[in-house]
Amino acid sequence: MSKYATTLKDYMTKVGDLMDQLKALGDPNNIEYGTDAYNQYHNLLDQYYDIEYPYDASTELNDALTSLDETASPSKELDDLDKLIQDKLDDIQQ
Repeated sequence: MSKYATTLKDYMTKVGDLMDQLKALGDPNNIEYGTDAYNQYHNLLDQYYDIEYPYDASTELNDALTSLDETASPSKELDDLDKLIQDKLDDIQQ
């Protein structure tokens, strides 16, 4: 869980930093072609598109939680207990 949280925090920090820089440039509709602001705007967009969402971290977390659920779930044991109790009740009723 902590690895996922750290990875997601790093991703969100990168995206947030780029958004702050884009915001500082102002309204993109007012940026003129060929200006430094125009080049910076497109450079920041390229950086944004290069940031990869941490799908691996999400998958790893999901796999770990699924595995934990399978090992922590008492369903099989409860089913076995239920069968044992039912068998004992059936024995008593005979």
